[in-house]
Formats: sequence, C-alpha cells, structure tokens
Amino acid sequence: MRIPGTLLAVSLLLTACTTPHSHPLLAQESAPFVFGAIIHRGETDFLVLETSDERYEGEFRFERVQDWRALQERYRSDPKRWNAIMSGLDRSHVYNQAIAKLRASNGNVLMCQLLWRHVDRPSGTCSDVHESSFNVAFDKPLPEDSR
Repeated sequence: MRIPGTLLAVSLLLTACTTPHSHPLLAQESAPFVFGAIIHRGETDFLVLETSDERYEGEFRFERVQDWRALQERYRSDPKRWNAIMSGLDRSHVYNQAIAKLRASNGNVLMCQLLWRHVDRPSGTCSDVHESSFNVAFDKPLPEDSR
C-alpha cells in the first residue's frame, strides 16, 4: 500500500523550512553587499541585505515550483520514476522560488528574485530603481541557535 509513503512525502514537503534557520550571505559572491541573510521563522521569511551604507530588509514567502509539462514529457515513459515524482518521493525537480521587495530606511527599494533546489544554496538577483542588477548567493542553512 502506497498511502504511508505518500503521506510521509507530503508531510516532508509541508514541513520543509518551517524549522527556524538562516542562510548567511556569501559576500564574496554578492557585491556590493557586505552582509545579508535569508531568515526562515515559520510562516514569514525575511531577507536582509546590507551595503557599506544602507540596510535593506523585507518579508517574503517562498513557493515550490516545478514544470509539470516538462516532467511529463521526460519521465512519463519511465513509470517507476514518474510514480516517485507524482508521490512526492522524488523532489530533485522541485525548486524554491522567492520574490522579495526590500526597503532601506531612506526609501530606496531593491527587488530580489531567488531560485534554488532544496539541496542547493539559494541564489538569484536583486535590482534597484535604476535597473542595476546584482547577483546574490547564500550559504547552506545554519540552525537558529547558531547565530
């Protein structure tokens, strides 16, 4: 019977990133930002980025995305793999996506888009009002009590 495995897979998907933790910014890959973090605290997530003279912060929610059409075209002929994907046991194709609007105390705004697989480090781009684009990358998660 496949129901217990399916329930386990669904519960793992629903509980991912609900344990408080943070992803510290990799500053060497994220110029001009010198400090930053993605902070997961359950229902609401926060993104903080700092340059040498400004601090940007904002709330966001991430969602899990996948391209079902591409998955069906690629794996429908492989019943074992297709069943694993459909049951949630194979998550190798699932991506986390976040779009955040960050504000500085002076009113400046950054729009950030992040995309990552659950086994990868979060990364993406942020753009300011002048349409300058900056790459950002974050490290693997740190437990909440290690910060």
